[in-house]
Amino acid sequence: MERQSEVQEAKRRATGKRRLRSSNNCSSSCNGQGIGDVEMATATLSVPSRSHGGRKKSNHKKKKGAKKDAPCRNGLSERVETVSVVDASPSPDANRTTYLPLLGTRESLTGSDPGSPPEFDLAGSSREDNVAIIPGLSDTLALVILALVPLSYHQQLKGVCRKWNKCLTTTKTGNEVLEMRKLQGVKETWVFLLASGGPQRHPQCHPQWRAFDPVYNRWRCLPQCPCDYTFDSCDKESAVAGTQLLVTGHSSTGPTVWRYDLHTNAWVKASKMLQSRCLFASASHGEYAYFAGGSCDGAVLRSAERYNSLTEEWERLPDLHVNRKWCSGCILDNKFFVIGGQGSERQPLTSGEYYDESEDRWVTVENMWPAARTQPPGETAPPLVAVVKDQLYAADASTMELNAYHKGTNTWRPLGPVPYRSVDSSGWGMGFKAVGDEIFVIGGSSDRGNGTFCDQIHAWPPAQMQNADGWRQVGQLSNTSGFIYNCAVMIV
Repeated sequence: MERQSEVQEAKRRATGKRRLRSSNNCSSSCNGQGIGDVEMATATLSVPSRSHGGRKKSNHKKKKGAKKDAPCRNGLSERVETVSVVDASPSPDANRTTYLPLLGTRESLTGSDPGSPPEFDLAGSSREDNVAIIPGLSDTLALVILALVPLSYHQQLKGVCRKWNKCLTTTKTGNEVLEMRKLQGVKETWVFLLASGGPQRHPQCHPQWRAFDPVYNRWRCLPQCPCDYTFDSCDKESAVAGTQLLVTGHSSTGPTVWRYDLHTNAWVKASKMLQSRCLFASASHGEYAYFAGGSCDGAVLRSAERYNSLTEEWERLPDLHVNRKWCSGCILDNKFFVIGGQGSERQPLTSGEYYDESEDRWVTVENMWPAARTQPPGETAPPLVAVVKDQLYAADASTMELNAYHKGTNTWRPLGPVPYRSVDSSGWGMGFKAVGDEIFVIGGSSDRGNGTFCDQIHAWPPAQMQNADGWRQVGQLSNTSGFIYNCAVMIV
């Protein structure tokens, strides 16, 4: 009997080894079957023997079997974090199961073998190029769906899979989702503001950039810019190019440009301008941000350049005809205009210039800004200008009257007052911007004339009004005194 028990135990151990080897070989190709065989082999090895010696050997094999079983059990736990989708195609593999990684799981970022969820690799591969953006849908329809997702969620969507990361990433050749947004007429508007803090603000807290969505009347705080104290405390100027917000100023190392990307929701230090400048004219047009004139080390400039958000590089433009600072810029009839300002001899400039890209030259428009005679540059804010549907509007900084420009006669027509007459601040501290089909007046001096500022946002639709009546409140500036340091509008 004892001899027979030992023979049976030997056969049982041999059977367990064969099944364990078979399960290990099979697990690389058949995940479900491999795991089942390992569990069966483990169960076989775990049967206690009737003899004393066999029981010790059986326990020893059980520990070895448990060690070999551990990796397979880990693999099983990882696959729990996937979604099982059955391929409905009429191919021989029609019943195979495809695993789609869930957002935030380890497999959505690292990947595994070809039978596991697709791996995440910024470099991409030819195998994933043939994978549909959304299984079961055409790539065109999938791009339409992704185009409807707000830009603030794009960074999270990049982590879904390698294909989505490629579609949502902006390269030198463009961005597939942004191009589809243009084709479908999908637009998203954000008004970026840097304003002074309210009276209860802690003295060590610095102003923080915020973005206002006028469609849904919602605010969002941008991450704190990782600049040094010098840049944080200096006078800054801002512009928009594509989905990027550019902020120029001076840091402890000299002139510096910081860039915030709406896609990544992060700040990075951008390359420096070709010519360091401040008090310049700027305007945004699609993927470009234009800059002209300004001042550097006391000298009044006439140079111009533009920033390309696709290449993230600066491009030199021809020089202006006149050196000017304290000037303003806008895009009118798809041309970059530079209006007013102060010349090299501190003389007020009533002329304007626009850049003709087709001929790569500047064209002068005489007497385009006659208000410079009554509004000395430097004593009043630079011209407060905004363009709605190729119609130029301006706010008189001394009287805060709204005026409309007539291109044919090169004249201005008064329309009426803006909501708050900035009589004691000469136009400083107020945002005057075109947002979609309306003009926004943001903050600014209040009517009380005692140095207080308005903490409200007002809008006026030119298409519906022949004069400046009909201003309405569209937002509230919370936790701020209403003095606007910087303001830029992004429509993408």
